[in-house]
Amino acid sequence: MTSLTGKQKLFILLGGAVCVSFIVGILLARIWLGNDREEQKGGSIYASTEETRPVSTEKITYDFFFPSYSGDYLLPRRIEVAKFNELKAQVREVVVTLLQGPGEGSPPLVNPFSEKIRLNEIFLVNNVVVIDVNSALRDKINGGSTQEILTVYTIVDTVLYNFSALQGVQILLDGKECETLAGHIDIGRPLFMDSRWMRARE
Repeated sequence: MTSLTGKQKLFILLGGAVCVSFIVGILLARIWLGNDREEQKGGSIYASTEETRPVSTEKITYDFFFPSYSGDYLLPRRIEVAKFNELKAQVREVVVTLLQGPGEGSPPLVNPFSEKIRLNEIFLVNNVVVIDVNSALRDKINGGSTQEILTVYTIVDTVLYNFSALQGVQILLDGKECETLAGHIDIGRPLFMDSRWMRARE
């Protein structure tokens, strides 16, 4: 058997070192990308990004509408949120705050949203805002028509009451159009503000 020369052994060693370095580089890149994705997932109702961060510490107050304790109509609660210059970012901030519920206050208001509710994304299409949430929007609806209507119009009326530049709200569940949440109101199209469900106070 012919033995390898010193030069051939050197080439083999160098080639092996290059291969090992290449493999290690790929593994490190995968680990880094995996960690980066985990950081981007976030654990809040909406993960914070450069686009969603406020431009300053300035605050702005909006009227948020939640179901009354009696469950017959929507009542306002004034809540302060971070102020943004961009319309989409401001609408998103209002929706994220809305999905967290009314909090403590008087009169007592009902949170129609499950703790599992998450905002996936918001899109502005002309004068319609498309709000994509997960299917947990259905969690607290027990089959009653009024409860389903108030859940939907908590979102629709809050957004359209506060943003005059918008005329309609389209609700998606996990990126898909749905005909209804529980069989009583059509959400497969943009919805408009319906003040019949709103009251100034109890």
